[in-house]
Amino acid sequence: MQIDVTPILEAGTDKVGFSFDWEVPDGLYEDKSFPEPVHVAGNVVNRSGYMFLTLNAKVKYRTQCARCLSELEREYT
Repeated sequence: MQIDVTPILEAGTDKVGFSFDWEVPDGLYEDKSFPEPVHVAGNVVNRSGYMFLTLNAKVKYRTQCARCLSELEREYT
């Protein structure tokens, strides 16, 4: 994923926002599955010549409890 910061570099704006969904590749984790894409949103802000990246990611995954082996579905932000 690339973020185009050209508007910041050309002094057209001080902030560039972005938002996208990322599909987790199958088999990335042995014991987890991802029923939905990871949603990522954030921005890049120019503060006195320094660029700061801020983002939030929301992911839902399924796994098995290590103790009782019941199926679990969790969401993290």
